[in-house]
Amino acid sequence: MDNILDAGIRLILFLQSIGDWIIQPMKFFTFLGDEEFFLLVTPILYWCIDTTIGIRAAVMLMFSTGIYTIGKWIFRGPRPFWISTDVKPYVFEDSFGIPSGHSQNAVTVWGIIAASFKKKWLWGVAIGLMILIGSSRVILSAHFPHDVFAGWILGILVLILFIKFEPGVIKWLRGQSTLYKIGIFFGVSLAMILIGFLILLPLRQWDLPTSWSDNAAAAFPDEDPINPLALSSEVTVAAAFFGLASGYVLLFAGSGFNPRGLWWQLVLRYLLGVVGVLIIWAGLDAVFPDGETLIAYVFRYLRYGLVGFWVTYLGPKIFLSLKLAKPSQM
Repeated sequence: MDNILDAGIRLILFLQSIGDWIIQPMKFFTFLGDEEFFLLVTPILYWCIDTTIGIRAAVMLMFSTGIYTIGKWIFRGPRPFWISTDVKPYVFEDSFGIPSGHSQNAVTVWGIIAASFKKKWLWGVAIGLMILIGSSRVILSAHFPHDVFAGWILGILVLILFIKFEPGVIKWLRGQSTLYKIGIFFGVSLAMILIGFLILLPLRQWDLPTSWSDNAAAAFPDEDPINPLALSSEVTVAAAFFGLASGYVLLFAGSGFNPRGLWWQLVLRYLLGVVGVLIIWAGLDAVFPDGETLIAYVFRYLRYGLVGFWVTYLGPKIFLSLKLAKPSQM
């Protein structure tokens, strides 16, 4: 393993020696793989373009993130700047390295968007972004090359399985009552948290190498100490999934929501919707407890569940009441 890490460090140093001019473009491409970016894009799809594609992309993001988070805990690989002070780290990360979440999400989310629109040119754009986003993570010293390859491979598997089994799952769900569907979504979200807890439970005896935390602190002295074994990341994903899925079901159990509209309606929808997300996300963050305790997990679940519920239900309901949108069943 040391040989792989050493080879990765040498490659990163070579790529960074190309010149500082490459850093800003790579930061841009790494942003296109950020969860924050996808959380801005998926509401655009849902509120302003196509609700089905929007919910597909959002659910894919949640599942993909939950899967790679668990993968990181299983493999517990370091980041390049955790083990080498020679590389220049340009982005702070406190989770384990393998698999690369950016690389995996680039494949799964951009892949499901391309598959949903069924445009050949969009597949070309998606594949280009997959390559550039993954490459940016190496150049910025956020990941080793093998982290990125693992993310790409896992992302392809998740994308294939999602596309294969989605029709059957949707067909089965259509035959269930609204309350039963919401119960299923809640159960799935709890299962995601439970799986993460069971994986982390035996790792209480595992000690993070001191050199990793020391190097990370030296590279980013203004950041909090790295804590790659925090269950809160999986709680966040599970809660957002529950809020998104249950909100979607409730919305279309009623009058539904038509994303079409005049350009000014679309702009106002998005601005109002994003403001709502920020109020819930930042407002509750200011008053809810944080940390790795049971009570903090409960409030985190509530906070991110409400964010997801706003995106798929509360936001569209407000758009409808303000005449910024029409019901889908008109």
